Amino acid sequence: MINNLALVQARMSSKRLPGKVIKKVDGEPLIIFLLKRLLHSKKINQIVLVTSSDKSDDELSNIIIENGFTVYRGSLNNVLRRFNDCALIYKAKNIIRITGDCPLIDPFIVDELVTEFEKGDWDYLTNCSDAFNLSVPDGFDTEVFKSSVLKMANMKAKLASEREHVTPWLKTKEANLKWKHYIHKPKRDFFRVTLDYIQDYEVISSIIKNFNSINKIFTVDDVIEFLKNNPQISEINKSFIRNEGFMNSLKEDRIVDD
Repeated sequence: MINNLALVQARMSSKRLPGKVIKKVDGEPLIIFLLKRLLHSKKINQIVLVTSSDKSDDELSNIIIENGFTVYRGSLNNVLRRFNDCALIYKAKNIIRITGDCPLIDPFIVDELVTEFEKGDWDYLTNCSDAFNLSVPDGFDTEVFKSSVLKMANMKAKLASEREHVTPWLKTKEANLKWKHYIHKPKRDFFRVTLDYIQDYEVISSIIKNFNSINKIFTVDDVIEFLKNNPQISEINKSFIRNEGFMNSLKEDRIVDD
């Protein structure tokens, strides 16, 4: 059994910026940059890129394999089932969910959340569920949950939004889980470093190029300091709405049988 399995969710068919996860900075696809950063985690036992079996994700899958990482391919739209099927294969105890639109993910922030998860015997712990009480910039989102509650969600979640975005059902009254929105200390300033639009790519590229030039494994605090010192960069994408994809899913929600 694997204790802590990190599942990194990505696909090529993003509506707002197709192929965003394989866009390159300094010659390296952003998804590979993300996966390499996770290798510095002391809590993660295994990393798997979970994408779809649709042909649109063939190129992504090949890139991951060529760079020495592991891929699992499943349902295109039923991402909850994709996660659960992968977790069953690896016999994971806990799942760490990271999305491919967070290429700057901080492995030390991930470890902090996992440590709290294990210490408190939580069912589900997240640092990104409360948009009005975030303690890290948008782009350092991390979720940790027991594989047993993932299995339960896969059986009981019926809404399309719950199945596409994996964890919404875990926060419902029906789930009745021990969970909370985690506040990192110190509470950091808010910036947008997630990848949804070309403007986001410009910001993220600037950050990576800056730290690549000094060969530094940078942290969330390094990113914040850089953006504070370079407001002309941080302002490029500040007008975009956080979690717009999830909000759109809620507007179009429906019960699904798949």
